[in-house]
Amino acid sequence: MTATAAITTPGRRRSPRHERVAGAGFDWGQPFVYIVALMVVIVSIVPVAYVWIGGFRSTPDINADPAAWPTPWIFDNYARVLGSGRFWGSVFSSSVVGLGTTFGVVLLGVMAAFVIARYDFRGRGALYSLFAAGLMFPLTVAALPLTILLRDLG
Repeated sequence: MTATAAITTPGRRRSPRHERVAGAGFDWGQPFVYIVALMVVIVSIVPVAYVWIGGFRSTPDINADPAAWPTPWIFDNYARVLGSGRFWGSVFSSSVVGLGTTFGVVLLGVMAAFVIARYDFRGRGALYSLFAAGLMFPLTVAALPLTILLRDLG
């Protein structure tokens, strides 16, 4: 019998310049990102909270001082809204429209993405740019003209 030595390969070592020393080289970009993200969250949540808390006030209280805290908390406002059939009918119709639109957009988007990614045809770059341009505009830019159009239609 012959004895053979096991062949070992050295483990991957990181180069000295990629090693981080604890506490050294604080990245000042990270706190800035978190501060900006916190500001975006605050700007997004404060109006919703203001409207939600305003729902616990009576109409004369809101007209008298819109920024005041509800002195008598009126829970009847939300009870009346949740108890009305008109509200639940609106929720149902909005859900049907939203789910149908989402399904249609995803279905057509998947088909268009497959064609753009797999096939080479003339105008492919322009078609891709058209889809990308649609992603660059926030929904609120289109919401106002759409609201005005629907209001004018009746």
